[in-house]
Amino acid sequence: MKSFALWFLLAFGVSAAPQGEWKTYTPRAELEPSWGKEGDVLTIFPNDRKGAVGQWQATFPVKGGQ
Repeated sequence: MKSFALWFLLAFGVSAAPQGEWKTYTPRAELEPSWGKEGDVLTIFPNDRKGAVGQWQATFPVKGGQ
């Protein structure tokens, strides 16, 4: 997962949002995984069950044509 995040940031030229601006999201409370922060790494743990769904999300400013 770390390599995907790094690839995404490099491929799209996006600088990471400050860690305090990252928020968690899950569509329903009963599907929520556990969340963790270790330094600059944001993690999601499924708690040994199938169907856990969640994501870290942040908003980035985007300017067209760049």
